[in-house]
Amino acid sequence: MYFILSTIPDKKYKHKRKVKKLPKVEDKIIRYCLVTIWALLIVFGVITLIQPTWLQSISNPGRDIEADNFRNMGDYALKHGNYKAAIHLYTQALKVKPDMAEAHINLAITYSKMREYDKAIFIFKEFLKQESRFSYVIYYNLAEIYENIGDIDKAIVNYTKSAEAVPYAINRYQKIGKLHLKRKEWDLAINAFQKALDNKFDIETAYRGMLKKALHTYSTHPEITEIINELLLQEDSKEIQKHYDSTLFQKMLDKDIELAKIHNNIGYAYFMKGNLQNAISHFRMSLKIWPGYKHAKNNLKTAIAQEKGEN
Repeated sequence: MYFILSTIPDKKYKHKRKVKKLPKVEDKIIRYCLVTIWALLIVFGVITLIQPTWLQSISNPGRDIEADNFRNMGDYALKHGNYKAAIHLYTQALKVKPDMAEAHINLAITYSKMREYDKAIFIFKEFLKQESRFSYVIYYNLAEIYENIGDIDKAIVNYTKSAEAVPYAINRYQKIGKLHLKRKEWDLAINAFQKALDNKFDIETAYRGMLKKALHTYSTHPEITEIINELLLQEDSKEIQKHYDSTLFQKMLDKDIELAKIHNNIGYAYFMKGNLQNAISHFRMSLKIWPGYKHAKNNLKTAIAQEKGEN
């Protein structure tokens, strides 16, 4: 405790005592508060650098919203062909949330649209190392890039990987078949188109496709994926059809233009092999689905004429 000494002269001494001025209580309190504030600033300065878990958990919801906003604006820019803006926005989204799958994939797609294929391939491959849930999307886009630059072998490899992972593989096998047609690899083309037909959209493939898609969606929930895998092993076509009305699916198949194109393509491959019987059968199937399909009409006419000439 500080005491203030009296300034009244002491009778025993001729001179005044020199009084040492001591700091006031208020001054000490102010100094203490200032030091405390500086200490807190330093501590929070360190926190912003090291990002402790508890601070990250507080900011995660806000970060997700901010990243989603950047990604949504990037998607809009990509859709409308504003590629430079899309790249900037996807990059901002990834700064906020580095593991955002949609931003990674769409950033690579944007570079691909700009024909900056090396950048697109690098992003796709790097992200594939981190995230396998969207492998079928990445492999498909890689295949399209390789097809565009004329590397058909790599295109076929990546379309095949995508087909093996995707819930609905018909489009992938159709693309593989077309690439084999370009290279005049008739047997390989027939094989690919047949796989496309095997994966046509019906009750069974729709059901199994949704289960496979669910495997990707719930890949981080082992208790759910275990149930899905059991369903994939147990359910067969007859059991599935007991639960669903097949009429709608059959009507869709009867008028599916893509199926008509596949039948025409496989028919062409058979025709080039000299197997006119199978060629004519597929051309007719194509026209049954799509009666106005000119390519199939012309191909059927040519095949029948050649068959008659041989006879």
